[in-house]
Amino acid sequence: MAKGRKIVTIIPNPGGASPLQESVLVAISDKGEAIREIKARHPHAAIRVGSEADAEHLSKYDVRDDKISALTSTTSLANAERRLARKGEW
Repeated sequence: MAKGRKIVTIIPNPGGASPLQESVLVAISDKGEAIREIKARHPHAAIRVGSEADAEHLSKYDVRDDKISALTSTTSLANAERRLARKGEW
């Protein structure tokens, strides 16, 4: 299995409420291609690319080649990152 990327998306809420923030694993090693795939999924989202995800991370969450898997969805980016950091996954 190839390496991938850890990415955080911030999706605007059309109703004016807090934006949805989603932590995802993308099983695409090329950073530009990973961003294009996320933009295709969420065209209005702001994207922050984290570190590379190794094959062990991808297999742990059953993320297959060229696929995207959401790890968390929350209205607080800090909470999502703290949760993943506590688990040693971010």
